Amino acid sequence: MYEFLNWLVPLAGALLTPVIGRRRRPAEVLALLTVGVSAASSLILLLNFEEGLSTLGLPGLTFGVRTDALSVYMAVIASTISFLIALYSIEYMAKDSAYTRYYFFFQLFVGSMVALVMADNLLQTFIFWEMVGLCSYALIGYWYRKASASRAGLKAFLTTRLGDTAFLTGIVLLYANTGTFSYEKISEALLENPSLQGLFLVGGLLIFWGAVGKSAQFPLHVWLPDAMEGPSTVSALIHAATMVKAGVYLAARTVEIFHVLPQWGLYIAYTGAFTALLAATMATVNNDLKRVLAYSTISQLGLMFAAIGLLIEEGLAGGTFHIFSHAVFKALLFLSAGAVLHATRLNDLRKMGGLRRKMPLTFAVSLIGILALSGVPPLNGFFTKELIISASIHGNLLVFALIAVTSMLTVFYGFRWLALVYLGDARSREAEHGHDPGLLMKIPLVVLAVGTLLGGVTMGSLSSFFEVRLEGISVVGLLLSGAIIGTGLVPAYLFYYSRTLAPDILTRGRLGGSIYRMLARGYYIDDLYLGFVKGFIGVSRAAYARIENAVIDGFNYLLALLAKLAGGELNTLVEHVFFSRGTIRAGGRAIIMGDGAIKFDFGVIDGAVNGVMRVLLGLGERLRRVQTGVLEQYVFIVSVAAFFLMSLVLVLSFIGA
Repeated sequence: MYEFLNWLVPLAGALLTPVIGRRRRPAEVLALLTVGVSAASSLILLLNFEEGLSTLGLPGLTFGVRTDALSVYMAVIASTISFLIALYSIEYMAKDSAYTRYYFFFQLFVGSMVALVMADNLLQTFIFWEMVGLCSYALIGYWYRKASASRAGLKAFLTTRLGDTAFLTGIVLLYANTGTFSYEKISEALLENPSLQGLFLVGGLLIFWGAVGKSAQFPLHVWLPDAMEGPSTVSALIHAATMVKAGVYLAARTVEIFHVLPQWGLYIAYTGAFTALLAATMATVNNDLKRVLAYSTISQLGLMFAAIGLLIEEGLAGGTFHIFSHAVFKALLFLSAGAVLHATRLNDLRKMGGLRRKMPLTFAVSLIGILALSGVPPLNGFFTKELIISASIHGNLLVFALIAVTSMLTVFYGFRWLALVYLGDARSREAEHGHDPGLLMKIPLVVLAVGTLLGGVTMGSLSSFFEVRLEGISVVGLLLSGAIIGTGLVPAYLFYYSRTLAPDILTRGRLGGSIYRMLARGYYIDDLYLGFVKGFIGVSRAAYARIENAVIDGFNYLLALLAKLAGGELNTLVEHVFFSRGTIRAGGRAIIMGDGAIKFDFGVIDGAVNGVMRVLLGLGERLRRVQTGVLEQYVFIVSVAAFFLMSLVLVLSFIGA
């Protein structure tokens, strides 16, 4: 029962929100209650863990829920962090007038995300995959009257559609050759038919491209920094702790299918490691409060993919465990950034400073988050990063080299961000008025900070839960971690703490300035995409002008001219036949008969046709009122239909049982 409650209750709450959400307090309480039930149900599944498959429905229409270590683990992460952010949202969104829309999509997202990770087959996974994508789009563009937010939502939606198209293609390809969507049965089909390995490799890579889009990996990473236009609560929940982890979850889940294909794993490992380094370099120069954390998220997701792609037990454990560590400390950092933004209304790091004294609690929890991000022991990030680094040493030295450089840069940009936000003197009037948030925002910050501090002690329990055997941290591992941290910390200290070196010293020369501009513009990848789109539009317009106007329209004009000429000859022939002396009387009779036929045509045939047309126009006039263009109404209608369908299936299932 709990495996259904943890996702059905938030979905039901989303449907109720527009009904009772005309007043703020009921909407807030409903969201907190439904997400709380989801978190409690997931925790009960964890504490009373029993692996199995639960289905409800009828023959040919069933909902399957898989309760294994990975699904329950992901459900606990998604629902518990969602509950903390729902509590934080009550204060953070207190002055926002569109709270009904916010809490509707918030609960719809939580239910969809938990259902995604609990699904027992690819088709169900894809359905809820699209639902979380829809919620992401709606919440990125939540402040849609702001042009940049509206564009960011559309950019995220279109970019992730590329990955989702590949994902769906991969699902169809596997289904066409196995006749099933089940993860377990697809895996069995591959083991029974080794000759299908080439086809499965293509299908596996297509499915992974869905993960590339959802988890913002190169080359589809460009949407996530712009997604910071949404509220900070959305950034913390969807674009740091949960939805962007869906791609990592998908890679971990499909390992059971594709583990016999080393090329599949190698592609994932290289993609993740390269993306991790690419995003880390961009984070070192960015000056936006939340975008630095967004690039950091892309980078950390890359580390998870790199570890999982190694296809060894240590790598799978490191990548999977880092989902939890990163979800906790990155949600903490985003909520800390939200507290700063809430107090100062500033996004530009260059205008901040001096907030350590004015926001001591926020500074303290931010420091904990940065230490965990940097992999400093004994915080949770240290243990999971250590697993990833150790796995890369044993699995692939090129991946290790990329991860090591990425980790050094992570320390640098993490402490750079901390110094620019909190240390020194205030660099603007807004920064002088900073203050710690109220109680409802403080509680989630403190809980997440404690989780970050003590998360390392759960590593043993996680190993037992996933039934993996891991070696303890070696002295060599500790020394390597210390070297990585020191290499990143020294330049951060010299540039931003002691101020021994000016931060712009590396950008003064021509080469340094060029590198800085390249990093600040994201390696011009957005410009490249924009150039491609503009070029495609230009080619399309040229083709329209030369082919449509010159060729097709010219051909149509030629046909019209020929028809006109032929019509003139035909008129001459008719006049000669009908009005010659021998045929005037016959022609007159034909005209009389033709007049009757015309009356019958207009009166009966056209009357019937026009009557049908008027009926259809009347129906269309009434039905088009449903097409309001308001996305929330469409989602509400679809959600109501889906909820009633699931309710019907559940009722019929219980009756049949």
